[in-house]
Amino acid sequence: MNHIQLYEGFLTLPEFKDIKPGSLVNYMGGVYSVEENDGNILTLSNVDEEDEKMEVNYNMFKQKGRYIGNPEEELDESSNPKEIILTSRQNRDITITVLGGHIETIDNKSGVNFPYKIGQYYNRSIETWACNNGFKVDGKDPCQEEKVFGIRTKDIPQGHELRMLFPHKFRK
Repeated sequence: MNHIQLYEGFLTLPEFKDIKPGSLVNYMGGVYSVEENDGNILTLSNVDEEDEKMEVNYNMFKQKGRYIGNPEEELDESSNPKEIILTSRQNRDITITVLGGHIETIDNKSGVNFPYKIGQYYNRSIETWACNNGFKVDGKDPCQEEKVFGIRTKDIPQGHELRMLFPHKFRK
């Protein structure tokens, strides 16, 4: 999956100066390749039309351009497997291998009925399932911290009126 890094609000000149030749940028609705960057001016050539070239300074690019990335540096997610380990309270693991956004393998040593199957897309609902069933994802608790009116429950002292109004929020 290609992530586009938007620079609509970027204000620093060093970020502009760090754009490397060969990188792709969007400028005024077209995709351009950076041929040269001298720190003040980018020389852009249109990817679709070889004869269209332009020079853009920092202020012009800041208003109408965005940085896409360097195609040589980007890693293809489809060839890099990602391993996710769900650990139960009894230290029994479910190991999931994700390749190209799809679940490639599932090794369930916990004995719990895992509702996801090989071939499905990996998404954040697996983390929700892990929270509801008492699993940790890669050693971290996937559950959100309980809050009462935007205040973390651990910051509310004993005997406070919020603890009496919402006692269920303070039980574990």
